[in-house]
Amino acid sequence: MEEQMRRALEHIKGFVSVEFHHNKTWVRDKFGRRACSSEVVVDGGDDYEILKILANYRPMGWALEGKISSSVDIGGCLYCSAFSRPDNSFLTWNNTK
Repeated sequence: MEEQMRRALEHIKGFVSVEFHHNKTWVRDKFGRRACSSEVVVDGGDDYEILKILANYRPMGWALEGKISSSVDIGGCLYCSAFSRPDNSFLTWNNTK
């Protein structure tokens, strides 16, 4: 699943990178992901194009988690798809002697 998604995402204009995080347990994990779900974190690219690719390549019955979600039309059927963008964290410090 991951490799097919990665290859398809690489063709989207502006795509930078992708990370996959899975919860293969039967309970919500410590990051808040539902049981039997995956979160895909994508940097760069068009939201709708990413959502379409993820809906096309996710395993049947497997939920996708993410902060960006929408229904996408694939062959006349609507599928729910979701992903997240990377969180940007900045660290600043002052060097003193």
